[in-house]
Amino acid sequence: MSNEEKKLSNWIPFPRKISSDFRNGVITLSEMQVYNWLRLNANPYGITITSLIDISTDLYKGRKSENSINKILLALKQKKCLYYKRRTGSRGSFEVRFGEFILPTGQINSIDRFFETDESRTSDLQSVISEAEHEQSFGCECQNFIELKSKIKSVALAFSVNTDGRTSDIDNDKENDISISIKPRTKLSDFEPRNLDEQLCLNIASSLNERHINFILSTFNNYGRDTLEKVWRVFKEHELKTAIKNRGAYFNSLIRRITNNEKI
Repeated sequence: MSNEEKKLSNWIPFPRKISSDFRNGVITLSEMQVYNWLRLNANPYGITITSLIDISTDLYKGRKSENSINKILLALKQKKCLYYKRRTGSRGSFEVRFGEFILPTGQINSIDRFFETDESRTSDLQSVISEAEHEQSFGCECQNFIELKSKIKSVALAFSVNTDGRTSDIDNDKENDISISIKPRTKLSDFEPRNLDEQLCLNIASSLNERHINFILSTFNNYGRDTLEKVWRVFKEHELKTAIKNRGAYFNSLIRRITNNEKI
């Protein structure tokens, strides 16, 4: 059978841009993982139906909180890697759309139009708000101002703005910058690795049954990757020979002994 006669089935195309963005630090490791997972589960039209709990359970076995998944999705949407509609507090399933998909018709789709629609709605809302402020500043009649307030409300409702203050819902599209500094006592489930070094720290912390990432990150920052890997290697060797009750404390003692060049 010639190559022309062969037909690919059950396959998903991936843009090279994603791997380039990861190498260049545009997207994080977690963002790439979520993007890849959702795209792999897309239908022939580039649409995945998912939920925050599904992503947490299927991809991370529940180790990441829904709030963390929400932040990852928001970051991917802000970078226009994928698109989903704004939601109103619901934790149920929703559609995630991907671009650069080869459709059954042979065409390659795009998600640009969805972002253009959102930007247009934002512009309309700002225009109405500016009009209201202008009319109010010049002492418009009460009835006119009530009408303008009604306009603002009707446009704002189109955005499905969330008012309950919860951060775990996906309709909250405010910017979620990934800070270089880590807050004190950051839980493992809330920590988002930005590179392979931080992923190593997360893996070690998880294996040590640590609740927070800060201890391992501090070790990495103070002594570097080589020392951290050496301590971890020695720890695993000792674990094969003896039962270690307090894994974190034992790991810490190895750090002290190795960095002080003591016999181990």
